[in-house]
Amino acid sequence: MKKRNRNLVITAALSFAIALSGCSSKDAAGDAKVEKETPVQVENITKGNLTVKNEIIAKAMSDSSVDVMPKMIGEITEINVKKGDKVKKGQVLAVLDNTDQQLAVQMQQTAGRNAQSQYEQALVSKKQAETAISNAKLALKNAELNLQKAKDGQATGIDNSDFGLEQAQISLQDAQVNYDRMKALFDSGAASKQQVEQAKTALDQAKIGLEQAKLQKSNAEKQTDIELAEQGVKQAKVGLTNAQQQLELANVSVKQAQVGIDSNKLQVQQAQLQLDDSKIVATAAGEITDINHVVGDVVSNSAPFTTIVDLNKMVVEAKISANQLPAFKNGQKIQVEIPSLNETLTATVSYISNMADEGGFYLMEATLPNKDGKIKHGMIAKVINESTVVQDSLIVPTNAVIEKGDETYIYVVKDGVAVQTDVTIIRAQTDFTAIEGEGLSESTVIVSKGQNTLSDGNKVKIIEEEE
Repeated sequence: MKKRNRNLVITAALSFAIALSGCSSKDAAGDAKVEKETPVQVENITKGNLTVKNEIIAKAMSDSSVDVMPKMIGEITEINVKKGDKVKKGQVLAVLDNTDQQLAVQMQQTAGRNAQSQYEQALVSKKQAETAISNAKLALKNAELNLQKAKDGQATGIDNSDFGLEQAQISLQDAQVNYDRMKALFDSGAASKQQVEQAKTALDQAKIGLEQAKLQKSNAEKQTDIELAEQGVKQAKVGLTNAQQQLELANVSVKQAQVGIDSNKLQVQQAQLQLDDSKIVATAAGEITDINHVVGDVVSNSAPFTTIVDLNKMVVEAKISANQLPAFKNGQKIQVEIPSLNETLTATVSYISNMADEGGFYLMEATLPNKDGKIKHGMIAKVINESTVVQDSLIVPTNAVIEKGDETYIYVVKDGVAVQTDVTIIRAQTDFTAIEGEGLSESTVIVSKGQNTLSDGNKVKIIEEEE
């Protein structure tokens, strides 16, 4: 059997047993017929797994430690935080002298208002050009109607003048015939001189009417009105072309003005960004650990203004050996003890290095929540790792196992008597040991305290463990 050296004596139980044994000896001296009973404590054998509990020394670190760098060179005019303050991401921590940046923003904003005014004026010009096109189209339409009317009027006038000329010629012929007849009658004394003169007047008027009819026909055949109307159409077309060109120019002006507005917006944004750069803002949420400057100092983007540590989410860093590697994997839940807080918390393995350091250890990181902020940066921690070394075995308290010489045994209580029972140790730990033994089961009652004063066959008195 395997021999093991362990502390098997429990001081309190031993003292208690010796005291009772002394009393029993006195009783035996007084009355030899009374058999001694050894006080013991007992418990049942259990069946289950035997686990090994390892503790790995680790350190709690902030998951996020950020140096806040100024974005420009400048003199500090205002500091809004102090060491130990908790800040939010984006919070303004300090302000640099930004007189030039403010002036640049104002200048670009003024240029933006001018660009907007030019854009609005271009829109007015475009509207006017669109109105001019509408008017030019209407003028062209009227001119075309006038031309058509002139053409229609010329045809009607020619027809009327032809009819008038024909009527004037007939009237002249009739007047000539009447005059000749009256003159003949006058020569024959059948008509008066007055009648001849009247016939002569009528003839003269018919001649004048014929001349007028010829003149009207000549005028009707002339192209003057049509030419004027055609000239009006040409002028209307020129006016429409000019209006369309003005609209094109107005559209170009609108586009140019819009480009000016867009360009100015970019310039305003750039100026505003430069103004924003004069503010030193928190790039992460957390606690201010130190401030490296005071008001009046000139800072640059080559040195941090402050450092922010995020204590809401901590990382436990531990170095594990190659033998311990198989016990951990990413995403695994592990127990972490913080001795200074006397607390054991659950962490999640987030990283395991694939390369050992110079000492042959591998870095393991596990995230640890810290909403109440009790865990501080740099606190010592212990990673608790339990692994099963024996499965489905009989488990007894390690103190119950006695090793003497080549013998390893326990005491089983049967009918008030301690029976020495040989066992084989499968795996022993500080508190519990996995064993094998003939006739043992998880219902077997064994002596767990007081066994060191027993011999095989001794009567025992079971006492309860004090609370």
